[in-house]
Amino acid sequence: MYPNPASTNLFISVDKLAKQAMLEITGINGQFFRAQPLTKPVQEISLQGLPNGVYFIKVSNGIHINTKKIIKQ
Repeated sequence: MYPNPASTNLFISVDKLAKQAMLEITGINGQFFRAQPLTKPVQEISLQGLPNGVYFIKVSNGIHINTKKIIKQ
């Protein structure tokens, strides 16, 4: 995931084996913001509408789950 910190867009690179991957964005307090499928090896995610702060990005493909912390500024 890059850039971090991000302001308007975040790019997520997923392994080509991670078919049907799902992305979830939650706040540091657990508040759910968004979920969407990841359909490309490198996908651009808009952070528009999210207030500045710390978020967790969870990517799961049904077998593996990867969670990263990002900062939106």
